[in-house]
Amino acid sequence: MPLSVYIKSDNDYLNSVIWVPEKSRGEGLVFCHGWGGGTPYDDLLTTLADKGYYVLRFEQRGYGNSTGRGDLSLWPVDMAACAAVLRGAVDKVWAAGQSTGGTMALVAAATQDCFAGAISLAPFCSLPRILEDNVNARSVLEGRFGPLQEKHFRTANALEIVEGLKKPALIVQGTADESVPFAHGKLLYEKLDFVRKVRDEMSFELQKETDCFHLCVTRPKERRAIRWARSHWSYAWFLRYQSQG
Repeated sequence: MPLSVYIKSDNDYLNSVIWVPEKSRGEGLVFCHGWGGGTPYDDLLTTLADKGYYVLRFEQRGYGNSTGRGDLSLWPVDMAACAAVLRGAVDKVWAAGQSTGGTMALVAAATQDCFAGAISLAPFCSLPRILEDNVNARSVLEGRFGPLQEKHFRTANALEIVEGLKKPALIVQGTADESVPFAHGKLLYEKLDFVRKVRDEMSFELQKETDCFHLCVTRPKERRAIRWARSHWSYAWFLRYQSQG
């Protein structure tokens, strides 16, 4: 049963849920939502807890039941505040998130010492690029954060920030994503030139089984690449999957 808690970040309180594994593997994960809020990945987070991870999912300030006013420039700070809660129980904490949360997971991993690396689902690479590629982005973001300011553009400039990321990173981007085009994840991946990568472009199918989403590898060559990547987690790699809508 997940635990509901409030975590203090500066003078605000973040509405959070923590999944505690029956048998810990000594690692934890902080998961951040996208610009729309919501909790669409609880099935995935439950599965991770079943695999031995401590998992913390929280609402950014100004979202849901969290206090304060939304401020995109503080998202990495709030993620770090959540990581501090897990550090008493685990040796490593991973920054993770979806869409804007995926962008900020990369930023947090690059700028916050508390994170071992990043798991980024459908991140946008920078504010100027997503404002260009998604006609609804400005109205949604400004509805949450007010007029976009220089501090927002600076904090969300993952395309520049990830060049300094010297930690493991996993980027997952859908080819049919209409909100954040595939090119964003590809651009971010290509900035990770300081590490060895799995160079072969890999194709995956996103399938739903027993109410949980799984990345299913389709060819033997790709299964070998997956095994190699798992055994060399100090390297960054990129998954390209075919979205089924």
